Amino acid sequence: MTVTHPTTPGPPPRRSEEKWKTIGQVLAVVSGLLTVAASLLTLLTVNANREKSLAESTAADRGSRLTSAQQEISSLKQQTSPPATEASPTAAQTGGTVRHEGNVSIARDFTVDLDSPASDPQWGTTGSFTGKNDLSFNGRDFGYVGWSSTVKLPSSATSSYQSCREETGYENGRYALDDLAAGQSYCVKTSDGRFAAVRLTAVSATKVSFDVTTYEK
Repeated sequence: MTVTHPTTPGPPPRRSEEKWKTIGQVLAVVSGLLTVAASLLTLLTVNANREKSLAESTAADRGSRLTSAQQEISSLKQQTSPPATEASPTAAQTGGTVRHEGNVSIARDFTVDLDSPASDPQWGTTGSFTGKNDLSFNGRDFGYVGWSSTVKLPSSATSSYQSCREETGYENGRYALDDLAAGQSYCVKTSDGRFAAVRLTAVSATKVSFDVTTYEK
């Protein structure tokens, strides 16, 4: 009788060990690559944030410099701009401006210059003809002399720059003593072309007194 003994199993194949060893090595490599990739990603993120911050800072700095430069340019423009000059007054602007005003008395055979400046309180009063005289009194009548012209206003009217400027009845007018009365108003266009408003305040055979205002052209 033949006895059969059981066969003892041999060691596992070496291929299985090598396979798992290879898988482990691959996993280690993959893990290392993932670690490197994560490190690179972190580094790139940090660099990107740094560059972004730098760009924002640079832009803000440029904006600040631009604003400062604009302010300096504006300041320089204000400093170098010529000062505004007042326009020279025109005739329309100066018309109606009082040149000289006051009370004047003309004795018999005397004349007065209504173009006299305010610095002449005598109003150029003289007993002779000078070519500048505007009004005269000779004891018989009162009125224009030389190159002036006059107009007698209605008793209810008062003379002013506006009324004398608008008056059209100027003439070489002389008015008899009997027709002169305190309160009577006249307009005079002087030898220099100015308007003068005259209002009689006193009348006698020896003297005529009146308030007068001469206006600039």
